[in-house]
Amino acid sequence: VELVDCPVASAATIIKQGLLTENERHLLQRLADYGSMQCAARAIPRSYTTLKRELATIREKLGVHTTLQAVVWALRNGVIR
Repeated sequence: VELVDCPVASAATIIKQGLLTENERHLLQRLADYGSMQCAARAIPRSYTTLKRELATIREKLGVHTTLQAVVWALRNGVIR
């Protein structure tokens, strides 16, 4: 069996090495809870622009292209519930 490198790190690696901060995990959880960036930005509270910038950092860390992919990844890997 040939192992293929996956660009997305495992949840254990992300948490163990501190690649996602507590704030970033909280942000992903709020997005999952509220379902939209506008609602999450009001609930956190953060400006929409700040939220977009923070999400760009999270997407880069996880190696995904969209915010939805980041939230789904976090749900599937137990980073958020």
